[in-house]
Amino acid sequence: MHSPNSDTIVEIPLNLIIADDEWNSRSGKWEVNDGDDESHQFDGLVASIREKGQEEPCDVRIHPSKAGYYQLLAGFRRNRALRVIAAADKVENPVMRCIVRNADDVQARVRNLSENANRQNISTPDLAWGIYQLHCTASSNGKPMTIAKIAATIGMSDSHVSHLLTIMSKCKPAITAKWRKMPKALSVLSMYSVALLPKADQDAAFTALLLPADAKKAPTTESRKQGSWVDHAKAKAYSIGAIIGQLEAHNLIDTSNLDFSRHIDLIVPIRESCTTVQRELIVAQAEKGYKQGVRREKITRIVGDV
Repeated sequence: MHSPNSDTIVEIPLNLIIADDEWNSRSGKWEVNDGDDESHQFDGLVASIREKGQEEPCDVRIHPSKAGYYQLLAGFRRNRALRVIAAADKVENPVMRCIVRNADDVQARVRNLSENANRQNISTPDLAWGIYQLHCTASSNGKPMTIAKIAATIGMSDSHVSHLLTIMSKCKPAITAKWRKMPKALSVLSMYSVALLPKADQDAAFTALLLPADAKKAPTTESRKQGSWVDHAKAKAYSIGAIIGQLEAHNLIDTSNLDFSRHIDLIVPIRESCTTVQRELIVAQAEKGYKQGVRREKITRIVGDV
């Protein structure tokens, strides 16, 4: 077992290094080449290490709960590449060049998140998850970190970190889990609007944001088509109304001339077959979402200022 020393690079057997993908803030199966940029980049990394060797060490710490092992903190792609090479080339007793860090749980999270955020183009949902894990770890270890401190640590703006923490802490876990796994993630503003809604309304709002993809699934009967379309339109109107309300509460837009009954067509696509009653129901949802967005955003800001 190597003693922690931030200046010394050592070679550690791969079988003594535990790389927990569930702990890592960056998700994904990099070794699976499905034609995207991620898999091409991983293939390039494998080729580079095979040709030149491991040029940059990975960061580990003595495993906090498994004697004789190390926990990988940063360098998950390099670790995976070395394992792929060792298996393919039948390397006996493969090793990885590492720096053994003297890091507690919070410092370990900071190192992992900083590595991913600054060097590997982490996705926004993964970034949000990593920031939330750092926030929770720091709080549970009696070392709470302010939003400003987290932002400075990973080189992000305070407002961006604040929005991501709000999403992860206020959205239902099932929704943030889906967000993290989506090939093309929804925007921060869209997810933030969902986070400010009551949990009972979040599923419908989240589904409405996915409407363009879901709309391709045609119902089997005309009555189901009409019902499905109106329900989706109402959910979409509520979600967008909430976003408008939040922007108004932040003084980013002026809605004094906005009349939902007149401008609903600009917010939600309205079918020509839409009846007056259906239109009024959709307008009512937009107005309800707007009021909810304004109210919750104002409450959030007041609580945050206390």
